[in-house]
Order: sequence, then structure tokens, then C-alpha cells
Amino acid sequence: MSIIWTPDGGAINTERTEVHWPIEFMRMLAIFAANCEDIQLGIRCERCQQPLNGKNAQSDNFWHMECPCRTYVGRNPLSTRVRKQEARH
Repeated sequence: MSIIWTPDGGAINTERTEVHWPIEFMRMLAIFAANCEDIQLGIRCERCQQPLNGKNAQSDNFWHMECPCRTYVGRNPLSTRVRKQEARH
């Protein structure tokens, strides 16, 4: 465990962890991500207060998002047919 002590006596755990998300959650994130650019919204980590970023293709089997303290992983919620069409382009 890596801990940084703050001036006010608090502690911040800087250990990087990997979090696995269920397919239902990934489905919800896919819908949100498809629209958040248009309305200028994003997702941020409450632990490190930084935005989550991901560079995922529709054809990827797993999607990854990261912030400075964690990596989030989940199965691609899109249907296999959609992923195969994307891979051909």
C-alpha cells in the first residue's frame, strides 16, 4: 500500500487498483459516453478527483477506462454483430 500523508493529518492511498464492472453498468456507460461529448459532461473519480478517460473501439471485446488511481474494465456491451461490422471498416 502506498500512502501519502496530507498536511491536515489525512492520508491518501495512492495504490493503483483495477475495478471490474458488470455488463449492465458498461451498457449504461456506453449510452452516456455516446452523448456526453455533445452536452459537455464527463465522469470523474471521487477518490482522486480526476476525469476517467478511455480509448476504446466498438470492436474491442473489453473496454478500459482509467483515472490516475484506478483502471476500470468491463466487457463491451455492444452486440457481436455491431463489433464485427466496426472491425471491417
